[in-house]
Amino acid sequence: MSEQGKNPEFGRKIFFLNPSYTMKMTIIDNLRSMEYEIYSIENYRNAKNILRHNKDAILFLNTDTMFPIPIWIAFLQSFTLDSVLRTILVGILSERIREADAKLMFDKLEVRAGITAIGGDLSKVTEVIKGVLDFNGAKGRRQYVRASCFNDPSAVAYWNYNGKVHRLKILDISSVTVAVKIPPTLRGVLKQGMKLPNTTLILGKKYLVMELNAYIIKENPDGEVAIFLYDSEIAPAVKKEIQIYIFDVLQQQMILSINNEPEDREDYIHYAEQDHTLNNEVQQIINKHRNQ
Repeated sequence: MSEQGKNPEFGRKIFFLNPSYTMKMTIIDNLRSMEYEIYSIENYRNAKNILRHNKDAILFLNTDTMFPIPIWIAFLQSFTLDSVLRTILVGILSERIREADAKLMFDKLEVRAGITAIGGDLSKVTEVIKGVLDFNGAKGRRQYVRASCFNDPSAVAYWNYNGKVHRLKILDISSVTVAVKIPPTLRGVLKQGMKLPNTTLILGKKYLVMELNAYIIKENPDGEVAIFLYDSEIAPAVKKEIQIYIFDVLQQQMILSINNEPEDREDYIHYAEQDHTLNNEVQQIINKHRNQ
């Protein structure tokens, strides 16, 4: 929940920190296909900077690599010192977490997104995580993930009309609609309900041919904008390519959001060493990692 005890109206961004290849190819890919706004953070040193731009987000941390559990605990405990990071809902993912480790995490942290064991039937694991996301209002009122293409000069649509190929700049896109800026040559031509057969969308290096249906034509201060629905018979493979492009754009925007911000250089091993409530076994684990 947010600070007011309610889920955010427009949902939450979802971040996977330190995800394994298996997590990326199964859980993350499946959740993205279900229209959850998923991001992947590869380096924990960038995590805090990214999360500070995303109040009330959900963070799933893979604890199986990089640090042993006590050091990951110290990392997550440091979130309480930051007013934005305190709003992040944390969940733990692990293929091999021990019962003692899980207990330690519950004792030391507020794990509001739970601890999920990764193993066995990953489709069932995805459903467990989906349940956590739905309970915490990850989608909010949004049904579809949308990416802005305004700063991507290569994101365009081409439509042949009256023997001439017209270029329409794509402004934003989801898996069901695409918004374009109408060029002056087509001003007054496009009408609501009009079909644009054999339209080519260029997204990254992909050329996708489809029929578009004009849903809304509206006047903006800088000209006309059209919102199109894809034809109901759009091929699943084409829809998949659109989703891949959307999440590639969002991932790039996430990285750009922390451009020039210094990496996290806190010594979380030291913080873990200062916790004198930990038993000898756990202290030995920390010392062993320090000496590696």
